[in-house]
Amino acid sequence: MARFVGNFEHTLDEKGRLILPSAFRPKLAEGAFITPLDHCLAILPAEEFDRMADRLESQVAAGGVDVNALRHFASQADEVTPDSQGRVRLLPHLRELGGLDRNVIVTGALRRIEIWSPERWNQLGTAGAESLTSAIARGHGLGGGPTPASDLPPHPRRHERTRPTTPAISTICSLPISKWKTRTPPACH
Repeated sequence: MARFVGNFEHTLDEKGRLILPSAFRPKLAEGAFITPLDHCLAILPAEEFDRMADRLESQVAAGGVDVNALRHFASQADEVTPDSQGRVRLLPHLRELGGLDRNVIVTGALRRIEIWSPERWNQLGTAGAESLTSAIARGHGLGGGPTPASDLPPHPRRHERTRPTTPAISTICSLPISKWKTRTPPACH
């Protein structure tokens, strides 16, 4: 299964095409689907799109989801294959639904790629950081949960740590993307 990670600032060309980050291109060589998703556009590898479509069809067949949801999902999607320069077209109606102009933020979201307007991405940044911090504190996500202070040695020296520590994710995520000096989050200190 393809995994997409990272954060990149890109510009759409005059024809509304996006040049994909080079690390993402080989994972989409067999084709992909672009669809609106949660105030952005999602680029789904074919197998992920198929997985979502199968699940939605099952939910419609079981009566849990209205057939119009399936119609909307299928009618809004666009099948694409990156060209030799790693570009994919973003149709005008999709750019409008995603609120996209010339400048975009391309992010990896594990099973998919998301394309955001910088304004929407920056609004999401704080909420996303808080959600991640909360998930970690509840034992979900990275690090397996909080380490109670009673489980730590009283005064460990750096070279004598007996338990691995997890960096404070909130310090990574709380810095707005516009302040990053690179395309990836700043390192913990």
